[in-house]
Amino acid sequence: MKYYDRVYQPKSIKIIPMTNREDMEPEFSNKTIPELQKLFFIDRLPYGKYRYREKAVADIEGTLVLFQFASHIIAAGILDKRISEIDDTYNGYYLF
Repeated sequence: MKYYDRVYQPKSIKIIPMTNREDMEPEFSNKTIPELQKLFFIDRLPYGKYRYREKAVADIEGTLVLFQFASHIIAAGILDKRISEIDDTYNGYYLF
């Protein structure tokens, strides 16, 4: 069942916290909520990829993933798949 169906019952719900601490996530520092929503979720996430730095918090297909920034839920997506792909900065990515 996809997110656009009339009723969606997620297999689980996970929250991905995002921080504005420059030492932890420099791409989020000094950004407002509307800036993050546009930069990461309107411009990028529709293409389906969100990279994570540390351990994955969601790995079950169909999980409702909520993105939290500054104590607010700023975006959501339905997980299609988690890919482990380690490089210098990231440990993998989620496909939505």
